[in-house]
Amino acid sequence: MKRILDQTLILKPENSKTNVPISFILDKDYSSLLFQCRYFPKKVEDLELAEREIIKGIEKYVPQEYRAAYTGWRDYAPLVNLVTLSLDYENEYLGCAHRHAPEQDHMISASHASPGFIPHKAAAGRWKAVLNVHAIISDRITYELKVTGFENSERPDDSI
Repeated sequence: MKRILDQTLILKPENSKTNVPISFILDKDYSSLLFQCRYFPKKVEDLELAEREIIKGIEKYVPQEYRAAYTGWRDYAPLVNLVTLSLDYENEYLGCAHRHAPEQDHMISASHASPGFIPHKAAAGRWKAVLNVHAIISDRITYELKVTGFENSERPDDSI
């Protein structure tokens, strides 16, 4: 087992609706790669911020004649931050994990891949993890990405 990447990023509201690429090079083939993704906070705890953002969203997306039905901003809370992961190998798209959980593990190998990804050899070359930053509502979040390579004799849990 070898840690290939251990990166922490700070993402802010201005990163919303962007993609943040994180490239890394594998200098040799592995039997599989494990991508561990974590970010926090998930929920927006600042109620004043949540209220402002919910009202702003209603004003932006709900036509004036229907807004009377949208009373009580708390009905739409809690707001959440959302960052998902896509993977590329040598500019070949390998899939994505567009799920809401703030902690996710994904595995890629020639014979198996986590849901949302296609099985692919964990081959030497240029890899790219792309953080799909859907929404950062909090003033900032911390995103951690760890990539671990496994040899044939090592076996991570295939259920990932």
